[in-house]
Amino acid sequence: MSECATDLNKGMFNSVFWIFNMGSLVIGNIMATFVLKYLGSESTLYYILTAINGLAVLWFIFLPVPIELASADIYTTKKSLARSRITLGKIAVEDGMSDE
Repeated sequence: MSECATDLNKGMFNSVFWIFNMGSLVIGNIMATFVLKYLGSESTLYYILTAINGLAVLWFIFLPVPIELASADIYTTKKSLARSRITLGKIAVEDGMSDE
């Protein structure tokens, strides 16, 4: 994450990581409930979780190297983010969701 994040977007990358982290806890607990209830074996649960973990490791091994942005691209990204914030601010005010 530190290889492709800049000061401009590192908050977004951390947020996405946090969402997947919390989502995996919820999904894992729901899956454990059903596996233990219907299959009744803790070892089956561990085999399933180990298989999922192994697939995730293989997936991460084959991820491509992040492409480094040129400084002009970063400037363009900052400008587009500033425009989107202005647009979102206008939408919030039109919908009556301003901070006031």
